[in-house]
Amino acid sequence: MTMKKSEVSIGGTYKARVSGQEVEVKIVTADTLGGWLADNLETGRRIRIKTAARLRPLSAQPAPCKPKAIATFTMPLPRGWAKLLTDKPTE
Repeated sequence: MTMKKSEVSIGGTYKARVSGQEVEVKIVTADTLGGWLADNLETGRRIRIKTAARLRPLSAQPAPCKPKAIATFTMPLPRGWAKLLTDKPTE
């Protein structure tokens, strides 16, 4: 879920795509050229976030996937197998 510019606040902590990886960043200030300056919390480096589309809220959890229905079917057992699969021991 990408964010909008109006949802970003100075001092907020977000996940951001940096060099193809998602890391936690803290927004420090608005940049004069647009976007924001942020500190990468994993490396301590200051980075520039150009658009809000690179940011994700920290609390965002992916929607739980519903399991798809699995087709079940039964087929007759081969001759003699029913006796082997019963719980009762044969004497």
